[in-house]
Amino acid sequence: LAAAGGAVLLAWAYSAGPKLSYRYGGEATVFLLFGPVATLAGHYAATGQAWSPPVLLVSLPLGLMTTGILIANEVPDAPQDASASKRNLVGLVGPQRGWLLYLVVAGVAASLVCVATWQAGVGPIGWMSLAALLPAGAATGVLRRHWRDKPRLVRSAALAILAQTLMAVGLLAGTVLH
Repeated sequence: LAAAGGAVLLAWAYSAGPKLSYRYGGEATVFLLFGPVATLAGHYAATGQAWSPPVLLVSLPLGLMTTGILIANEVPDAPQDASASKRNLVGLVGPQRGWLLYLVVAGVAASLVCVATWQAGVGPIGWMSLAALLPAGAATGVLRRHWRDKPRLVRSAALAILAQTLMAVGLLAGTVLH
């Protein structure tokens, strides 16, 4: 109950209350809620077990790739975010370097997939998660080359969503079919 209450409070703080999304807290909040919180909550609902280090490890790449979607969406919105005093990581590094943030997030997520597949009970099918690197690489390229072209940046967000989906499906299949 306390964990659920904390998750609800964090979700509320993202867009209401202190508006973490406007104070450099949006990316961290999305990472926590769509990675560890959602994954551990699902694990608890399915097993009744509140805590599992392997499940926590698997949750990290999921949260990172969802954060990557947010970053890909922040690049084209950077001018409007700045005028609305919305402070986020892309605004901090500049939209022309937003691709670097996305690249780091996707790279760390892929590294964690490797660790999870070797160490945390994700079976060999979990390697399929690394297929996410193909659309993630394409999204990085769009963000790098076209950071000023808002219509083209829509493609980077779609590629980031595809990358997150491929990673999630691969990890889920590797965990369930192991």
